[in-house]
Amino acid sequence: IYYMCEASRVATWAEFLLMNPMPATYAGCITTLCDPTALLSSFSQLDNLLECHPNVWFTFGLHPHNSRYWDAKIESRLVELCSHPRCVGWGEIGIDATSEKKGGSAEDEQVLCFLRQLELAANFCAEKPIQIHFRGDANALFSLLDGVPRTQKLHLHSWGVTDVAATKRLMDAFPNLYFGWTGVVTKGT
Repeated sequence: IYYMCEASRVATWAEFLLMNPMPATYAGCITTLCDPTALLSSFSQLDNLLECHPNVWFTFGLHPHNSRYWDAKIESRLVELCSHPRCVGWGEIGIDATSEKKGGSAEDEQVLCFLRQLELAANFCAEKPIQIHFRGDANALFSLLDGVPRTQKLHLHSWGVTDVAATKRLMDAFPNLYFGWTGVVTKGT
């Protein structure tokens, strides 16, 4: 929602919908809120979305690029938001080996943040899926998920790992694992 509003140069989802009417079949949408500004800022649309748009559902988490901003305030806010009736998952969280090169968080910060969010998701919204952003060694992800129950619903969005054996290993270990594939997997073919 944030990116769509930004691209249309409007401040709110209601303004976007006025400019871009949805078809009659539109029942709602899910938006992922995973940066500190969206979660904490008074400039965020979050409160308006929570109060005024009952057909917008959410996932909440701290994106790996922003792991350096993890603190007690963000943790508390995420725990609060995950109990909202329209929260449908925890995430987008994870590890991105390319983040630091792009000015994002260091990998050690990402690992600590990811592990803490996995723990919080297990404690506060275990019945909801965890949305994972991952760019790196799939075997490392398998190790990081070691403490996650095998029945946990996982969504590996934007999956670009080309290691087929490691991907299959993840699929075998987590029967409730879903992938969002990207064009990255076709690189070099």
